[in-house]
Amino acid sequence: MANPLAADNPISIVLAPIVWSVYFLFVYVLNSVACTKGFVGLTLFGFGIVPATVVIATLVTLAIMVWLAGLAWSRFAPVRDTDDHVHSADPELARLARRRFMALAGLLQAGLHILATLYVGLPALLVPEC
Repeated sequence: MANPLAADNPISIVLAPIVWSVYFLFVYVLNSVACTKGFVGLTLFGFGIVPATVVIATLVTLAIMVWLAGLAWSRFAPVRDTDDHVHSADPELARLARRRFMALAGLLQAGLHILATLYVGLPALLVPEC
């Protein structure tokens, strides 16, 4: 089985959307179950269970996204100045161009999903659960 974090593996492009979609699903299922079953009023150490859980999940997701962005940046930095040689006769130049594309796409995906994570997690602090 191929390493999903290898520099040439296309999975690195979709890791950030996958992590964000799991986070998004968790937050909205948690809120809907809490509203339906009446867990909204529960507190732990003076904090509501639902907002505290959402904040913790947001921080964990942000940490993963920042790690993915750092990984993509470390892959993009060595090949940043290569040109687009996708159809080049030299396979090494084509490989470098492919690595550049995948690293940049992974970096942009991680950046976009960092913002999306903040937009999903922010209402947990500002808006009542139900």
